[in-house]
Amino acid sequence: MGRQAPGIRSMRITHDEAYLYLGMELERNFDPKSSKLYIGGDTIPGGDQPVKELAGRTLDGGGLETLIELGKDSESQVKIAPSYDFHQRLYGKEGYWMLPDEDGEGKKDKSPASFHPWKLGISLLMTPPDTRHAHPFMDEKVGYLKRGSGSPESEDFNSLTAWQYNGNVVEMRIPWMLLGFADPSSLQVIDYSPLEDRRTFKTAKANGITLVPWIAEREGKQAGAGGGSAQAAESEAQAIHLHDIVPYTWEPWETVQYTERPKKSYYAMKEFFTGVPDTRNGEQSK
Repeated sequence: MGRQAPGIRSMRITHDEAYLYLGMELERNFDPKSSKLYIGGDTIPGGDQPVKELAGRTLDGGGLETLIELGKDSESQVKIAPSYDFHQRLYGKEGYWMLPDEDGEGKKDKSPASFHPWKLGISLLMTPPDTRHAHPFMDEKVGYLKRGSGSPESEDFNSLTAWQYNGNVVEMRIPWMLLGFADPSSLQVIDYSPLEDRRTFKTAKANGITLVPWIAEREGKQAGAGGGSAQAAESEAQAIHLHDIVPYTWEPWETVQYTERPKKSYYAMKEFFTGVPDTRNGEQSK
């Protein structure tokens, strides 16, 4: 990770074909009620500064494309930089031009430093000429990270689980697409260039991904055991230098490695069908 970040004791990173995995050890127990954990993602030149989430810190050496936010269950999600926002670029005035003003060009007048939630268009705007009804544009937020257990042996197992914490240890897995990767096997990410024919994104090869972690105390909260408001203020006033952080990179791959894991219902079905008598010999035609 390079230079140690305030409040972060260590950060381990690995990956597979579907996810980027992070395991973090903090200097004190993580409490979503009093603080939030942020991990910024930088892949290519460009990006924005998450001024609100930096909480008084400064980010030198570039901007971020994505931002992982871990806090309360209703808050935990991956956000995307306004200038990089695929949804706004594809369905705003640069593409289909289906977003209302408050979601499109009007956004830049409100809060340019606020990162956007990940959204997915699920219904395009249509106005058939032969009907009196129009189909509105509809989208859904898809960047939320579900907290729980990823172990099949656990009673709380959920295959959609993305993160969990225990004491001062926080673990997560983030889908590649939420980090801006179009093809992680060749380190290809969506770039900032205008859409081709107002419909198609272009890609660029990244050198990996630089991950920038920090902890922000909630308003009115102190740093907790072993700390205090002075320690929190000191850590929040520090500058984060992107060039001091070693990016995480990997070798390209051609073949997907995988392991099969039958669902729980498989064993119930196996038991049922094993007990079904084999009557095929008695039903043969004469």
